[in-house]
Amino acid sequence: MAMSEFSWRRLGRQALGFVSMWAIFWGLGWFSPGLGCFVAFVISFSMRGADLATRPLREYKATQDAAFAAMREKVWIVAEARSREGLELAQALRTHRSEAMYAMGINLCQALVAQRRFSEAEAEARRVISLVPEAGTETEKGGLAVLSIMLADVLLTLSRTADAEEWAKRADATAPASNPTFSILRTLFQSELHRRKGEYRQAVACAAEWERLCEASPAFRPQSAHAALLRANYLSEAFRPDLGLAIADGLAETGFALSPKTGSLGCLLMKLDRLAEAERMFREELATKTKWVAPSDPRMAIPLINLTIVLARQGQAEEATAILRRAEAFEQELTGEEVSALFYGRGLTFASLGDLAAAERALRDSISRDEDWTRKGHPMTADGLSALAAVVGALGRADEAGELLERVAVMRREYADVA
Repeated sequence: MAMSEFSWRRLGRQALGFVSMWAIFWGLGWFSPGLGCFVAFVISFSMRGADLATRPLREYKATQDAAFAAMREKVWIVAEARSREGLELAQALRTHRSEAMYAMGINLCQALVAQRRFSEAEAEARRVISLVPEAGTETEKGGLAVLSIMLADVLLTLSRTADAEEWAKRADATAPASNPTFSILRTLFQSELHRRKGEYRQAVACAAEWERLCEASPAFRPQSAHAALLRANYLSEAFRPDLGLAIADGLAETGFALSPKTGSLGCLLMKLDRLAEAERMFREELATKTKWVAPSDPRMAIPLINLTIVLARQGQAEEATAILRRAEAFEQELTGEEVSALFYGRGLTFASLGDLAAAERALRDSISRDEDWTRKGHPMTADGLSALAAVVGALGRADEAGELLERVAVMRREYADVA
């Protein structure tokens, strides 16, 4: 019934337009009544045809606007839904099809990554790339390159480094000469790739380049502070947390709000053994996340793990154990690096409880898992090795403890000139 009523209204509007045009033509004396009737009919029919022809594009544009609005507000579930709807509409377009599908594919991938649904993000990125013919225009090439480098970044997060590097090469081959979005994402990917390989000099340099690119682009300028904070984290991991904290303090002096990144700041403070301050930062991060993320959301895992570690290091065994139990509920949804951090927190918690045998097992698991996604001798294993040395020393194995600490000392010498 609703469709019938809608059709009659549409027909009525079209008839009214036809009569109005005929009256204008006849009143102005441009055509005879009969010829005016014919011309008015042709024009009204053509306008109706044009309306039908452009409707899919208009519907797509409206959906795209809704998706962009949700992305800006970081309402990721809405952004995901609108992006999926936009993809369906884009497939029906006769013109702008490739450009539209890349745009919606990028939005959908970003929304899924923000929700930590990495496997789904990979699948959707691959699907969109397979559905769209080879890019032709510069805009289409830019869209394909951006989506490809986003796929590479997802694969790197999943510790599939070889696949990630292959997709990065494909993105490079497609990218147009000048595309600020691609350049920024490519530099960010490269910095993380260097980090995973233990190439911290290059990682710090890439983070600095990312900061420069953001500063040069008005659309990305707000991200320049986040690029500086990433550089600070790299320096901290490479045994220079003092330099990292100096960068963070400089950002605070410029008015940059560090509250969304209190977890990163807490990690810098923890590296400097300023544990009470780090605990405050981790609690603040957890409280902020709790306001907009459900307790069962995997995005709660890292704040919980960080708080577990700092509590255990301060000997607050009871609370550390309670927080650890909450973090362990997300174990199956964590990436390789995050699982390593969970086992490290577990080992410290067992040590604070006096269960040294369980602590040793957990810390060895943490180091092994770190070496799975990085390499032996990577600075990311230093904290685990130091904690393990303390545990085996307490178990009376002083020689083994000394060997573990020597491995850490070798790393410190290797990365002495990273800054």
